[in-house]
Amino acid sequence: MRYSIFKRLLRKYENGTATSAERYLVEAWYDSFDEDQLERIPGAANAPEAEATRQRILGRLITPEKELKQPSWLRRSWIQLAASLILISAVSLFFYLSDREQVKSEALVGLQQEQVYTTKPKEIKRIYLKDNTSILLNANSSLSLLKGFGKQDRRVRLRGEAHFEVSRDTIRPFIIDAGEIHVRVLGTVFNVRAYATLNDMNVSVNSGKVQVSSKGHQLALLTKGRGVTYHKNSGKYELGEMVPAMTTGWTEGRIVLQKASFEELAQNIKNIYGLTLHTKDHKVKSFKYNVTLRSRQPAEEALEMLMKILNKKYIQEDPDGINIY
Repeated sequence: MRYSIFKRLLRKYENGTATSAERYLVEAWYDSFDEDQLERIPGAANAPEAEATRQRILGRLITPEKELKQPSWLRRSWIQLAASLILISAVSLFFYLSDREQVKSEALVGLQQEQVYTTKPKEIKRIYLKDNTSILLNANSSLSLLKGFGKQDRRVRLRGEAHFEVSRDTIRPFIIDAGEIHVRVLGTVFNVRAYATLNDMNVSVNSGKVQVSSKGHQLALLTKGRGVTYHKNSGKYELGEMVPAMTTGWTEGRIVLQKASFEELAQNIKNIYGLTLHTKDHKVKSFKYNVTLRSRQPAEEALEMLMKILNKKYIQEDPDGINIY
């Protein structure tokens, strides 16, 4: 009996007629995969094939319905797929999810006007949204919930940096306009760094799955522990492993810089202390900085540390301006 139910469920998911609860059930099956369990992908002969299948599934999960084609993975053995689904679900779960999705649909209504959150230098703000998403907004940043947020999707605009813990909603994807890049998720934990003063933009994933695109082209489908750095000047990007201390350390008051530019150093000094660094010295501008900054460290100590590294001096020209020479 269960086999026939899941067979119908998968067929509906394939042709796009599945309800929100039915889609949730299929996608829960995919969410059961992790990096060490590639062999659980039905029909995969080896790890590369399994990973390719994972990426196709992931692309379908976080791509708008109108852009999708029928996924080939659903044409694989019904018996294999049904067996995998039965491992993580039961018919009773299906009915529970139906009620759950109905409640969620009633709880979210679209915003009537844009809602903006901002932070000043030396300020970090925690934002809680009605969909249970939690956002930590870094200093000198702004986050806008766009008009209609929560109706068909959850669109926001980010300028600066934020750490997101997005509540899962398979019906309303969470979409971030960060300027040159766009981020799209269903529900996950990740960090986005998109300061206008910096050439490099970064997205790193703590858990879940994240789609990153630029100018309508997909750059990456990121999973746990992965990140992408996008260079605005060239339009090129790099994929790699996420280093938590470098990407999310700011959430705990610790900034780790490795081979950082002067602009990146200056942005972090402004975030922590509200001070703007200036210099006309070529060495200072071209130097690659390997330093650790702590929010509890006095500004004078941090500046003295930098002067020792550079063998330079500084003068405070005004309450907020520091000139290095």
